[in-house]
Amino acid sequence: MKTKLLKILSVGIICLFSIVMVSCQGKKDENNKLAFISFNEENKKNTRTELVYNGLTSYENINFTYDNVNTSQEYINKLQKLTKDKYNLIVSNGFLTNNETATVAEQNKDSNFVVIDSVIDPVLDNVTSILFNTHESSFLAGYLAGLKTETNKIGYIGFERGLISDRYEFGFKAGVLTAAKEKDVEISIFTKLIDSFDSYDDGKLIANEIYEKGADIIFQTVGVTGLGVIDSAKSHNKFVIGYDLDQSYLAPDNMLTSVIKKYDTVGSMVIKKYNEGSLEFGKKLYFGLKEDATGLTTFDKEKSLYSEDINKKVMEMSEKIKSGKVKVPYNEKVYTDFK
Repeated sequence: MKTKLLKILSVGIICLFSIVMVSCQGKKDENNKLAFISFNEENKKNTRTELVYNGLTSYENINFTYDNVNTSQEYINKLQKLTKDKYNLIVSNGFLTNNETATVAEQNKDSNFVVIDSVIDPVLDNVTSILFNTHESSFLAGYLAGLKTETNKIGYIGFERGLISDRYEFGFKAGVLTAAKEKDVEISIFTKLIDSFDSYDDGKLIANEIYEKGADIIFQTVGVTGLGVIDSAKSHNKFVIGYDLDQSYLAPDNMLTSVIKKYDTVGSMVIKKYNEGSLEFGKKLYFGLKEDATGLTTFDKEKSLYSEDINKKVMEMSEKIKSGKVKVPYNEKVYTDFK
């Protein structure tokens, strides 16, 4: 009888402990408050905002809020309200609101800010800028293009020179150069740098000229302007390389690959580090292939427009970059030395 009573008590204690644990795990920490504010891009399918949102919400035990705003003043007002409401961490995405973020951050030293895919310069003690090592993934795209090209003529259409745009251009060119050396051929790269992200017509016109010079692949990194490049590839039955997100749905028969930023992975890393207390502020943090924050779209032997042999070589090159065996140039000076 005594033994039976002990068993019943033991089971009861275990059940009570389990209930308490589940209750605690499901309860949000009301003092741990995180906000994500997007600018002029709602949380919809195939957007950067969707990916960042998914990454940030991967940790359940947190008081999370999200909003999208469409003007600079709305953005400032929202940030000021969040700081007043004692949000511990405020996350934004992209460079369009850098000035506004810096202004509010300077006025609210007790709040912490993270800017993804941009940089606040000069650095502020309560702001961390997270950048992608897109020169590494662009190198892989250039290497792939160099192995794939049949005309030995390739195009690059990018934004004017700068901290972020240089990484795309010179990483890509270094990858093409590496493939050319392996094949023991010369590959010409037609380069056009522009000052507009929102001119579809310019993109199509420039791409038309490059394809008509004999290029069979173009890498574009110019937003809406790039949509014109993609349509030019379709009309010329040539290849194009997308960027930032997987753009294969725009041209399944022409999109050779896309150089992607894994915003969800970075969002998840941010929230994980923040909850562990290991997220540093007043820093510029760079994430690349090694952190699985950048890369190319996944190879699919049924759908991809290049061979398994090329994919194998690209994956081997990726491992060399991760290990540090191959150092990828990120600006013109380093590229000149690389050559």
